[in-house]
Amino acid sequence: MLDDGQLRALDRYAELLTTKGRSLGLLSAADVPKVWERHIFDGLRGAAFIPDHARMTVDLGSGGGVPGVLVSIARPDVTVVLAEERRGRAAFLELVVEVLGLTNAGVSFGPVQRLDGPFDVAFARAFADPLTSWEMAARLLGPSGTLLYWAGVSLDVSQIAGIDHQIHPASPALADAGPIVIMSRQ
Repeated sequence: MLDDGQLRALDRYAELLTTKGRSLGLLSAADVPKVWERHIFDGLRGAAFIPDHARMTVDLGSGGGVPGVLVSIARPDVTVVLAEERRGRAAFLELVVEVLGLTNAGVSFGPVQRLDGPFDVAFARAFADPLTSWEMAARLLGPSGTLLYWAGVSLDVSQIAGIDHQIHPASPALADAGPIVIMSRQ
């Protein structure tokens, strides 16, 4: 359950995403009226899958901050690294972290390949295909680390056949959302 401060932070983030984020191309005009369903609620789903012992997380190719910013708001007990290689998007993320006062989040500007782990959890939403996302995350994850992968509605499970995984479908309330696939080492 989110408290009043967290709900205010989510409101302010939605405002930043639909104004400054929209002008940077992080959100399409069609997504503005659906920002809560398509981005906020969808990104928040990941917070429930973070193990209690997790402390260090990374959002691969964070873009506008979904899901990393949302996890940072919902789970103040974990550190979130927002990894982004595009300068404009990294600057937007730095603004979000500052405006929202997210003391448990930081921006890593540059390619994901330059990051060092270990991380307990990695997030990948609109980052790369499932196998590429796993390959990038596996290098950064500790021995018991997991990747939370936001899959599209047309997930082809053959792409992750050799990876230990669990598939968690989206709620029917999130009609356009695909499952979250949790991948880990076997």
